Amino acid sequence: MSQRDLAKEAGISQRAVGYLLQYQDDNDRHPTTSTIEAVAQVFDLEAWQLMVPNQPIELLTSRQLVNHTMDYLEVGNDGRAAVDRITEVEVRIAGTSTDNTQAKALTHGRRTKAG
Repeated sequence: MSQRDLAKEAGISQRAVGYLLQYQDDNDRHPTTSTIEAVAQVFDLEAWQLMVPNQPIELLTSRQLVNHTMDYLEVGNDGRAAVDRITEVEVRIAGTSTDNTQAKALTHGRRTKAG
């Protein structure tokens, strides 16, 4: 799908799509929430899914991350603490960053399921 096709289907400008696709850091023009929501809707995704960095396309399209997130919200404090401990160990073993502040911000505080 081209930027032009995506823009047309999402009902936004091609320039807005370009800003979204090229966004890398705070020096770039920030895409608006409405732009992210419009693009997510085209692909039948939740807007927050497009804000998770470095996500493999197969994870994005499988809804696995959505399902895990919703499960995480449902298990209660003890369950979330257990998941956090397991995740931290797995990240350490994999040798990747242990800064999961962004992931926690996405999950903590949200208590409703998106339709």
